[in-house]
Amino acid sequence: LDVRIIVIDNNSTDQTAQIAAEKGAFVIQESEQGKGNAIIAGFRALDDDTAYVVMLDGDNTYKAHEIIRLLEPLMSGFADVIIGSRLGGKTYEGSLRFKNRVANWFCTFLVRQFYLANITDVLSGYFAWKKNVIDELLPHLSVNGFSIEMEMITKMVKLGHEIYSVPITYDQREGETKLNPFRDGVRILRRFATNLFWAPPKLAENNIESSDHLKIAVFVSYAYPYVGSGIGNVAQKQAELLARQGHHVTLVSSNVPQTHTRFVNNKVDYLKLTALTWLERMQIPVPLFLLSMEAIRAIHQADLVHVHGALYPSSLQATLWAKVLRKPVVLTQHVPFVHYPNLIVNALQKLMQATLGWLNFTLANRIIVINEKVQAWLDRYANKIDYIPNGVDTKQFFPVPEPKKAKLRHTYNLPTDKPIVLFVGRMVPKKGAELLLNAVDPRYLLLLIGKGCEAIDIPNSSDVKLMGEISQDELSKYYQMSDLFVLPSYGEGFPLSIQEAMASGLPIITSADSAYQKYLDHNTTRFVTRDATQLKTAILDLLADTNLMKSMRQQSRAIAETDFSWERNINQVLKAYKEALNRQPDLAWTAN
Repeated sequence: LDVRIIVIDNNSTDQTAQIAAEKGAFVIQESEQGKGNAIIAGFRALDDDTAYVVMLDGDNTYKAHEIIRLLEPLMSGFADVIIGSRLGGKTYEGSLRFKNRVANWFCTFLVRQFYLANITDVLSGYFAWKKNVIDELLPHLSVNGFSIEMEMITKMVKLGHEIYSVPITYDQREGETKLNPFRDGVRILRRFATNLFWAPPKLAENNIESSDHLKIAVFVSYAYPYVGSGIGNVAQKQAELLARQGHHVTLVSSNVPQTHTRFVNNKVDYLKLTALTWLERMQIPVPLFLLSMEAIRAIHQADLVHVHGALYPSSLQATLWAKVLRKPVVLTQHVPFVHYPNLIVNALQKLMQATLGWLNFTLANRIIVINEKVQAWLDRYANKIDYIPNGVDTKQFFPVPEPKKAKLRHTYNLPTDKPIVLFVGRMVPKKGAELLLNAVDPRYLLLLIGKGCEAIDIPNSSDVKLMGEISQDELSKYYQMSDLFVLPSYGEGFPLSIQEAMASGLPIITSADSAYQKYLDHNTTRFVTRDATQLKTAILDLLADTNLMKSMRQQSRAIAETDFSWERNINQVLKAYKEALNRQPDLAWTAN
């Protein structure tokens, strides 16, 4: 190796400069006192053709013959930066006192947890860099004192460089130390906290044009292989479409039902977290889980974070971590405020809306709403709202001819001699399943599919069939076997089940709701009040009019094909991502 030795004289009084020059070193005079000033002066003196840079203190605590140990991982391409670890290496008696060891361990723990850096000694003075790392780092250095190591490490992490540690030898120092444990310890911790909010300008100004493929961390309550979550289905479909376009997507959700904690499906990286589900007993589909270090690492490595549902505690955690790590946030809100019969549930929802919801909506860079009802509810955030209806997979959900329908019914042991009226949704009051059960009639088979069916106690009847949760592939077949779709719900927005039914060419009966009026009219839908008698009358009247049924089937399918394309949806989502990336505010703080 062609080695050049640089010695920075920072107002020394022990003839350092003279001795170093006599030994052939290149000596730099830095009159501004402080370790940070000295290091920055050394960086500025580097030749352009330098390949690697090694730094060590001049008090003989570090061993120069171990330089090759730090250089090897750089030269082999394993890392961009190597830090000599005293805590992971050999220390001589008296070299690292107990209080210094504890303080160093604590600072290292903080950096590992909050910056997700895989290093074991953040206060070491023994570094090795590739020269290009210093070229990128130097314009962002501002510390003049002993907290320079914390500034360098935390900013190198934010710049995306790979940093690792190797064990070194640490000996007793020669001469007196100028380090003040309390004063400099406070400065080091302040630098740690300040840099949590720092980002280099080029990252803050990132956009889709400057990066063909994004890294996206998506957070949702339930997702594959969970069955029965409309929000989960939307998050999964969008993630798969993004992955198909070459973007890297990590989908984080509760581990319900329990499966592997990490796996890949359809090019999407799934991360599953242990969750409590006791709120399900109150018919509130909100799993409770804390973000793991893997989930936080996914945020740190992402260009953008996408959360689904403002009232989920997991969404707020993801949003807060995204802000700490300087990542833009896109929030999709699927429903407005939903009134439940239970006053306690309503009170809890209002409390969460005033706390979790308000924070999520305020901190989000862009808010996606799926219908005009949600848009009106969030009118105060109009300047950052994107109206993007959900899509439906028209290749998975599609109508079949009558012979195929009859064959499917025979396969699934369903009657072929009377119409099937289909309901898809959770068995909760707002979905209206109990109204439908009061509209049972021997002239049609009432088929209910969704979570909670197993808890419904009804007498044995050939007029009602209850099924639990099933996969999307199986669900598509039940749509194909049915003649009519009924959903007497309220406070829904625009349910994915209605879109699936329309794609399957089914006429719709649902509650009169302003949120449906943009896409549903008398050509596809019969609107009814939430009354069992009126519901039964509407079902029988519609089933009796075969010409109208045929026309409604055709209209439903046509609207689904033109208005509910997932490709159209994901292109609009990417536009929202672009807005969020381009408008990410500069939260960089400065502190002396």
